[in-house]
Amino acid sequence: PFDERGLTFTAAKINITPQNPYADMVKAATAPDIRNLTDLQTKTTAVVTVEYLRALLAENEQSQEQCIADRTATKVLTQIKHIGDLTGFMIGNGEVLIHGLARYIPSALSNLPLTNQEIITSMSRGYTKSDGKLLAVFKAYFESETFSCAVGD
Repeated sequence: PFDERGLTFTAAKINITPQNPYADMVKAATAPDIRNLTDLQTKTTAVVTVEYLRALLAENEQSQEQCIADRTATKVLTQIKHIGDLTGFMIGNGEVLIHGLARYIPSALSNLPLTNQEIITSMSRGYTKSDGKLLAVFKAYFESETFSCAVGD
């Protein structure tokens, strides 16, 4: 988990001491009306406490370093130490951005359930020619052969 500064939020930061910059957030997260479902079958709930939040974060801190792996989980694509690493990878890497948009835009704008290589290639070309500007990416999609042949509802 990351804080609003993009740094990793650790269990040590879960306290309500006056000098803690996160004290207000901890108080809000542990308010009396905030409850945690402890048993799905019986619908039993428990109050969320500082100790409970610390335990959640401590569990996370004991896990392996965060990373993004390929689809087979055999190759690490990037290490994530703070939110800037994550956004830098997702948005700063043109290939990741274009593949994501190429999968989303056809369903959002054209009611096409899938994308194809022609759309990805067209959008990639638009991204490269425009030095990463998104307007050219959308224009490339609308100028693609697939879009011009799409049948609307």
